Amino acid sequence: TAARPRGAPEPLKQRVNRCLLRLSDRDTEAMAAAELDAIARALAADELAAFVSAVSDARPTDKTPLRRHSLRLLALVAASHPREAVAPLVPRILAAALRRVRDQDSSVRGALVDAARAAAAASASAAAALGPLADALLHEQDQCAQLAAALATVAAVEASPLTADLASYLHKLQPRLLKLLRSNAFKAKPALIALIGASAAVAGDAEVTASIPCLREAIASDDWAARKAAAEALAAFALEYKDLLMTYKSSCLAYFEARRVDKVKIVRDSMSRMIEAWKEIPDIEEEELSSCTAPASLSQRRSSLAGSVSDGRYPAASLGSNSVQSATRKNRLPTSRSPPPDAVTAFRPQGRPSEELRLQG
Repeated sequence: TAARPRGAPEPLKQRVNRCLLRLSDRDTEAMAAAELDAIARALAADELAAFVSAVSDARPTDKTPLRRHSLRLLALVAASHPREAVAPLVPRILAAALRRVRDQDSSVRGALVDAARAAAAASASAAAALGPLADALLHEQDQCAQLAAALATVAAVEASPLTADLASYLHKLQPRLLKLLRSNAFKAKPALIALIGASAAVAGDAEVTASIPCLREAIASDDWAARKAAAEALAAFALEYKDLLMTYKSSCLAYFEARRVDKVKIVRDSMSRMIEAWKEIPDIEEEELSSCTAPASLSQRRSSLAGSVSDGRYPAASLGSNSVQSATRKNRLPTSRSPPPDAVTAFRPQGRPSEELRLQG
């Protein structure tokens, strides 16, 4: 290779590779990370593809800081540049992120979730953002990969613009998620339950009612984290879809009451909140008597749901990243029965004890 003329700017790929190598050295890690972040923010539109390629090379021998920060750079690129410039690169960003889907380090997993969220927010279509993630979720056999794929898909659903395209995609995906929840081969049940709740909240009433039987079964799971996640998802449904769940109230409440006394305290607490939420659902007779009463406005329904329950997935601490946060919903689907924008946010983690972080088995 010819020597670079004195005073000439260092080529982008060479500069990025130099910084990536310095990430593996503890003495130079912080400076290299800061320089890479500055490069990512200052890229011109025609340099984005080259930068994504440079940071996408995944090697099994890479040290944790390099594996983690390369994913953070993908998220930074997707979030820092105009959507029209990033959208064509979304498939490449997700493909690069999914190379780390089997990584056992929780901080790398958290960075992968961040990359999926940022890519989905910049994507031009639901299929481009969710397709690769759903494919990994449905086919991965490794337990770490299942967890990472489920959490990344939840993040992508929450970050995707609320459009009819998204609702249509999730309408087709939901039956496969429900089937996966019943599979003994899938181990990351709490994260999958969070995804089922999030996707049902976006897809609409039919998906909510279709999810109830599976979530009821999960209440009796041997996995305490799955029981807790199912209780929180059912509580969120009860808060948001009172009129829709009236016919389920009697049978579900009897089933829930029989399992109220759980041996795990935080599960007992979630069960109690769920039961109280379901008790607020009107009886069918009460609804007939109050049929002349105007329904609550969408804004009232949103405010009653937001922040009420967590999503049942592993808390942010389990991901090793405090940046795994849900995107705020600002628009709703142009359909008469679609859920309000913040319905998905009812499935966010709200900070739970560190012992809740681990998968059972």
